[in-house]
Amino acid sequence: AKHMRDMLFAHVQRLPMSWHDKNQTGDIIQRCTSDVEVIRNFVVTQLLEVFRTVFLIVIYFSMMVSMNPRLSLAVLPFVPIVVIYSSVFYRLIAKRFIEADEAEGELSTVVQENATGVRVVRAFGRERFEMERFQEKNDIFAKLWIRLGTLSGLYWGVGDLITGLQVVTVIVLGTVEAVQGNISVGEFVAFASYNTTLVWPIRGLGRILSDMSKAGVSFERVDYIIRAKEETCENEAVEEDAALIEQSEDYDIRFDHVYFGYENGKEVLKDIDPQKTQVSVQLDALRPVMEEIAKEKGMGLEDIF
Repeated sequence: AKHMRDMLFAHVQRLPMSWHDKNQTGDIIQRCTSDVEVIRNFVVTQLLEVFRTVFLIVIYFSMMVSMNPRLSLAVLPFVPIVVIYSSVFYRLIAKRFIEADEAEGELSTVVQENATGVRVVRAFGRERFEMERFQEKNDIFAKLWIRLGTLSGLYWGVGDLITGLQVVTVIVLGTVEAVQGNISVGEFVAFASYNTTLVWPIRGLGRILSDMSKAGVSFERVDYIIRAKEETCENEAVEEDAALIEQSEDYDIRFDHVYFGYENGKEVLKDIDPQKTQVSVQLDALRPVMEEIAKEKGMGLEDIF
């Protein structure tokens, strides 16, 4: 998780400004923190639990088959039933989790904007407006997570119902088998014990699928940042500019027909010319002052610029 966070931070630093304009800072923070943590929890806990759960199901079911194949066939259908209903809830939980996660990102954005721009907010007397804005985002965030919790509660309720039916089925059929003499009372008790033990790995399999849906959503959100193309620079042009600076004995700052834009076709600065730009005139007027300061400090003008 630490390596992933470091990689994401370094990658975000090299993304173009146009990408940052399209994505809110709070949402980026949310993806790099909470979503990474969800992925970490799944890999550390649930991913290893997958192998353990499958191993226990195979071992317990093999022992039950060796004791009584007929009763084992009655237990077997409950496994695909758990997988099917878990798959249905997998999609529902993933959808609700996306909505809740995005709402948390919007809430983080409001907090980040107010934390960095608190002086502007206070200067214009917008405290009440920002408080109401935060309350609105917080209410939406809370409602979405309550909906997700309600869905998860329904999911676990259905799981308890299915596993309860599995236990009842084994008890009823096992009692019939014991009365008919097809199985001894000791074997029936042992079989029922194995079945009760089997219930927990089956429930665990459903929980793994539920957590997998959340981890899948978080992985897609993190992958969105990773797949963003980094800003490239023309190395030859940079080296050429560096060589010109080294050869020159005089340094200056000047706007000379400057063009700038975050996106293609949307220019922010267009043909900034020294004869037309007040900034360049001010820089030219500032140069003698900077030379005098450099002389007093015993420094070169290039050290100041």
